[in-house]
Amino acid sequence: MEQDKKVNCIKCEFYYATWNSQQPRGCRIFRFESSTMPCYVVKKETGKSCEAYRKKEHGSKSKY
Repeated sequence: MEQDKKVNCIKCEFYYATWNSQQPRGCRIFRFESSTMPCYVVKKETGKSCEAYRKKEHGSKSKY
């Protein structure tokens, strides 16, 4: 059985912080905002770790 990879949204290129105090965390690739980390929402809905995770390169601006 393949083990799910560990995902840290804060280190992901698609993660962003929102201005919405009710849903302060967002995912650009899946286009949603949440009160919890987006990787938890993806895991709950799909049963698998987020497959869109891409580690952020330090010093570069996101193009999304």
